[in-house]
Amino acid sequence: MEFQVVSHRDQPEFSDRLSELEGESFPEFLLQDGFDDCRPHLLGEFARYQLYFVDTAGGNLLGAANALPYYKQADEHLPGFQQLLTIAPDQFRRNIMSNVLCPVQAMVVDDARGSGVSERIISAYKDLASADGLKAICVPVRPTLKPLYPLAPIQRYITWTRENGEKFDPWLRMQERTGAQFTEITYDSTVITATVSEWESWTGIKFPESGEYVIQGGHVPLVIDRENDTGRYSEPHVWYTYQL
Repeated sequence: MEFQVVSHRDQPEFSDRLSELEGESFPEFLLQDGFDDCRPHLLGEFARYQLYFVDTAGGNLLGAANALPYYKQADEHLPGFQQLLTIAPDQFRRNIMSNVLCPVQAMVVDDARGSGVSERIISAYKDLASADGLKAICVPVRPTLKPLYPLAPIQRYITWTRENGEKFDPWLRMQERTGAQFTEITYDSTVITATVSEWESWTGIKFPESGEYVIQGGHVPLVIDRENDTGRYSEPHVWYTYQL
């Protein structure tokens, strides 16, 4: 399959498909993670880092990816996903020069999976970051198969391997195949807190008592507190770094 890469700055019309593509790619509860609050910045001052992958023959959207430039001090830990969504725009407002690029979201339509779009996303961001003189690409990875193993601690899950020694998880495996190195885990990277009824609406299941519940698409269990009418979901991310 042949496809081209275009940025939102050059072809903003593809943004009309983003909400549909996100709905196909992520469980409904994860769409409450605050990403929408950052979208005006992504499609505004950071428009050149928002990429669309388009079928050359038919002009159809095959995938999309979002990234934020960020200034990382040498001795600091990488932020959580939600922290990054607020810190990066704030750094831009204060004219702090970025030194790394953080791809924060990548989506590929079902028909294009396995066609090389994922690898091209990384390649495109390497080109952009190098052109801007940035030192590295830092990716907060959301492992693909983790929802199948929500009870496994992330620090153990990332050590699982296949018989050939490669990572068990295909998204982690792709990072390492394309030259990235494991950096660290951020444990409370995405935290979503809402009422029990909201969680029942998003997941389609009932939570009759307080406790932990496995939910479809969840990387960790959802913690329900009936007494306080809250459900709390706290998901980790696995940071990988490409040195440029």
